[in-house]
Amino acid sequence: MNRDLDEKTVTKLRTIEAQVKRISEVTERLRTMESVESDDYIADGPKMTDLGGADPEGAAL
Repeated sequence: MNRDLDEKTVTKLRTIEAQVKRISEVTERLRTMESVESDDYIADGPKMTDLGGADPEGAAL
């Protein structure tokens, strides 16, 4: 990290980095899926592809 960045900017950059890593992990799971399964995640809503696993915050991916 550049030492001249303020703490708010550093925090934003760390958040962006974390989300880029999360997107990369999801993309890798999509690339390696051998079968597609969908589940109802919202009542009366569209089915969503089940990528398996959960993120560290507990939300389904």
